[in-house]
Amino acid sequence: MQQEVIAMLKRFGNPYQFNIYDTYRDLSLDLGVTGAPEHFVIDAQGTVRLHHVGDINERVWRNKIQPVYQQLQQEQTL
Repeated sequence: MQQEVIAMLKRFGNPYQFNIYDTYRDLSLDLGVTGAPEHFVIDAQGTVRLHHVGDINERVWRNKIQPVYQQLQQEQTL
């Protein structure tokens, strides 16, 4: 399975900064993963600040993800 994922990312490109291969699927359960695609914004302390199920399009970025991202940037400057 991991080789299939690696091959797919090589073929189609990898848009993500980090990829986690959850061998035992325990992290997935801890995070509440329910399907794919799912995206998480995790702060410097390791706290999940946003969990989004589905694709990220311009509307989702603007209305849901960008505000959290901007809040995290502001917190880093304090």
